[in-house]
Amino acid sequence: MQRQLFVLVASAWLLASVTTHALAETSFTAKGIKVVDRWVVHQTDMKLLEGPGNILDDMANTTRFGYLDTEEAFAKVWTAWRKDERPKVDFSKQIVLVLTHFENADVELTADLEGNGNLKLGVSSTERKANGMTYVIAVVDRAGIKSINGKRL
Repeated sequence: MQRQLFVLVASAWLLASVTTHALAETSFTAKGIKVVDRWVVHQTDMKLLEGPGNILDDMANTTRFGYLDTEEAFAKVWTAWRKDERPKVDFSKQIVLVLTHFENADVELTADLEGNGNLKLGVSSTERKANGMTYVIAVVDRAGIKSINGKRL
């Protein structure tokens, strides 16, 4: 009897662990640039359509990379996605990076400044059915950035 109960409990646990979706875990790393502030959202049900796609706009894959260089553009994204107070940004010295990706178990967004002044944005993620979206908003110093993913600022 105990053995049957053990098998039943183990089977139920195994079934529950297979069907339970893990929450997303998003990370953002930057090399060669000064990150003044950042907001990393691991999972949201929002579509994030306000995000700029001026560097990469792959809506079929729901991956978008872009930057904001005006107060108006920043206000549009911030008020659509966030409820807290919008930070002050000095757009003469800073830009705002916006990176979105479909939510997966593990999403790593990166920004690496290359020697030629190109800021290379990238993403890697685990393979899994998406449950929503993830995003990063990062205020960074412009110093040394001449282009982003090969597109001149």
